Amino acid sequence: MKLAVVFLFAVACGKGKSGGEGSGSSAAPAAPSGSAAAEADDPSSKAAEKWLAVNELRADSKTKTDPAAWPKDDVPGLDFTKETGDAVIVYPEGRGGKDPLTDAPRFKLMHIVDDAYRLAPLAVSTDASNAKYKAAAFRPALGQLARAKYALMVVADTELPKVDNVAKRFKSGELKGVAVLYEIESKKALGGFEVAATNSDKVLTYTGNYTGEELDAVMHDFEKAAIDSVTDGIKKRFPSAKVPPIIYLNSREDDGL
Repeated sequence: MKLAVVFLFAVACGKGKSGGEGSGSSAAPAAPSGSAAAEADDPSSKAAEKWLAVNELRADSKTKTDPAAWPKDDVPGLDFTKETGDAVIVYPEGRGGKDPLTDAPRFKLMHIVDDAYRLAPLAVSTDASNAKYKAAAFRPALGQLARAKYALMVVADTELPKVDNVAKRFKSGELKGVAVLYEIESKKALGGFEVAATNSDKVLTYTGNYTGEELDAVMHDFEKAAIDSVTDGIKKRFPSAKVPPIIYLNSREDDGL
């Protein structure tokens, strides 16, 4: 089947609405049992324990809305890379997959292979449907969470983009909020910055491959703008931090896994 190249043009952006599309996982993951050798190879257990500590920061992060009150110092040695990182980006409201009612992609900052906060409960789940999250491809992110001393909590109001396939137009998504860095053990806020994102004015998509591809393309464009806002903010607020490039080819996070 031939693919048609289509440009979708943005219409006026609406105001952000309170709360993300769907809520993030809040059920505490149970750490699996196993030998010391197995745990050294598989960081799931320690990641699940650290998930509990990070999850306790959610309530406090929602109160940090005044940038003038945040600490201004840099945090030396801050590292957000999966291989050696001691810090993780956490967006508790993020969800992957598609909405079962609308088949629309759910909003997320990062794909599950990079999103240790979403990944940890799945990696220790006994549900057979989550068995794939025990694969080696997910261990770097789990190891990052297990080592983490810091968590950047992203709290934002989000309105998802909407596509008019007939008119070949879309209403831009909008994200607006804050990102606050915490020392996990002490629960101390170390500083933060504001985050904001909208869609590009024009989005390129290919149609004819599968149903809903236009919406996927627009969502991918919005998600890229959102994570770019976070990583750019890290570099400006914490200039000594190591921040890896976070780039995805599309919004379908399980591709290639």
